[in-house]
Amino acid sequence: MTNTKPAFIIALAIILSSTILSIESIKSIIDDQNVLQLENGTARLGKIYEERLITSIHIKDAETGEELLSAEAPTGSIYASAKNELQKTIDGINKSGGITDDNGKLEKLSIEQVTLKKNMTVTIKTYIKYRSEYQPSFSLTIDENEKSAGIGTQIHNVLLNTKDYSSKMLETFYADRLMK
Repeated sequence: MTNTKPAFIIALAIILSSTILSIESIKSIIDDQNVLQLENGTARLGKIYEERLITSIHIKDAETGEELLSAEAPTGSIYASAKNELQKTIDGINKSGGITDDNGKLEKLSIEQVTLKKNMTVTIKTYIKYRSEYQPSFSLTIDENEKSAGIGTQIHNVLLNTKDYSSKMLETFYADRLMK
């Protein structure tokens, strides 16, 4: 009579070890899916090749919707980008002589003295832009806010607010990454 107990134990050990190995390979496949839960479903990204935090600012006429200023840049650079766009507009005005002051004289503008002549809506939006295995270009909005800027508001002050905003967004974004 042969003893099958050692053969059974060896067979059981082989089955268990292969099961454990297959669980690890399945786990890595599941982990590489990077599925985002959205309001209207999910987005499966797969392997993420690039992840960038982007912020945009739009300043529009509150009545007509006509855009006065628009800029989009990596979140840490949004202030500099928006200020650069405003400076280009000012340079264009100054190149043609400036604006007429209350006395009828042409006056050159500086970025600090430009004020709003109409009520404006300021929209700031931050999103994560992904480049991934299953989504070549996917954007996930993480914050969007809209504020009013009244007549006489200095545009430069509106842009200065983007500095605090971008700092908060960067802090939130990277704090989120450290917790994972």
